[in-house]
Amino acid sequence: MPSVSRGGLRRPVFIYLANLVGGTEYMYLRRAESARRLGLDPVIITVPGPMDESYLQAAKVIHLAPKVFGKFAFTHGKAQEMADEIARLLGSRPCHVEATGMPAFYFGALIAERIPGSECLFHLTAPRTTPLRRPPAWKDLWQAPHRFWRGLRGRLPYVEFKELADSGRLLSVNQECADTSAAQLGLATFSAKITPLSVGMVAPEAAVAKEAFVLSVGRLDGKMKAYVEGLIRSWPAILRAHPSMKLRIVGDGPAKDAYLALADAEGVGKSVEFLGTVDNRALSALYGAAQVFVGMGTAAIEAAMHGTPVIIAVEGQKSCLTPGCFGDPAVKGFGESLPGQILTPAADLLAELLADPERNAAIAERGRLFAMATHHPDACDRRLTDLLSATYGPPVPLPAPLVRLRQVLVNFLSARLFRRPYATWAVRA
Repeated sequence: MPSVSRGGLRRPVFIYLANLVGGTEYMYLRRAESARRLGLDPVIITVPGPMDESYLQAAKVIHLAPKVFGKFAFTHGKAQEMADEIARLLGSRPCHVEATGMPAFYFGALIAERIPGSECLFHLTAPRTTPLRRPPAWKDLWQAPHRFWRGLRGRLPYVEFKELADSGRLLSVNQECADTSAAQLGLATFSAKITPLSVGMVAPEAAVAKEAFVLSVGRLDGKMKAYVEGLIRSWPAILRAHPSMKLRIVGDGPAKDAYLALADAEGVGKSVEFLGTVDNRALSALYGAAQVFVGMGTAAIEAAMHGTPVIIAVEGQKSCLTPGCFGDPAVKGFGESLPGQILTPAADLLAELLADPERNAAIAERGRLFAMATHHPDACDRRLTDLLSATYGPPVPLPAPLVRLRQVLVNFLSARLFRRPYATWAVRA
């Protein structure tokens, strides 16, 4: 397929192999939308999944074999063959490749090697995400047995990330993610380029609120978004002060049934509403009408842009703890679990905001101004333009990730690794 270029910018290529409905998926969707606004022809490389239709509206999509790419189930020779296939699909236009983990970054580096003028950058999207599964060296067997054992278990980090940072190839959604990832390598910090999250700007619809409600938006996975459990458990106390208040939860996922049962068990089933997946325009109206938003990531920023006060929930916290409100200078990140961060129950802060309309309005305006200044799509476009036109130093070679031998054996026995092609253009259903 032909690519489109504007102003000598590299073609943006984003690799993310999970393809769930979640934060990193939406980050790359927004970056692809930014590339479209710049007049470019972006590509998203992923495995088949629920984000495909959204991706295809903003980019061309290359599908990879999930059992091979997502399971580290490839040999060095097969990795080279797969990179050849991807490079042929992309063509000769120099590419700007971004990836968030292994093996995505490893394949991104192989692709960049095959297309002259291309670069591959690593994007840190969460704390402590320096990639692991670096194979141990044979000398470690007698010089550092503990290191050799860690490598065999897939827990050895890539020390080359210091070189990536020094050459400008390391990106991070915020400084906290860079700092915690650097700490894995025993470093004080990384010189990462900060790329705050960008959101999709939908013109806010008129908010017609027949009922007062608190809003939360996210994937109901029971893990990263486990704070939804704590929010439901705290709802009886909120109702005692605000009997008519509703809790509206947008999103879907494997934990939804458990949360429905929890709401019934807490006696709040009639005031906790699960709305499922909601399109952007309807979601915009919900953002604008909510009294308070409780959540994290992209959804929290979108809520703030609509002038809604946002309580940041922290990933993985079943008690629904918070460092505070979005836009507060003391609050770092978008809800990542950061070392040393002081957390308090979000329910306490929620009760205070619902009881004090003036404070509620002041926090909402502070958050809106901060979101518009830092995360507006225009700022994303400027940052992406800088990345696509930047000059980098010599490439940083990386060893292939440690394979999962059991998965490789399964794939060979089923002839999966012999099937071709490994990469194909996705088409709309």
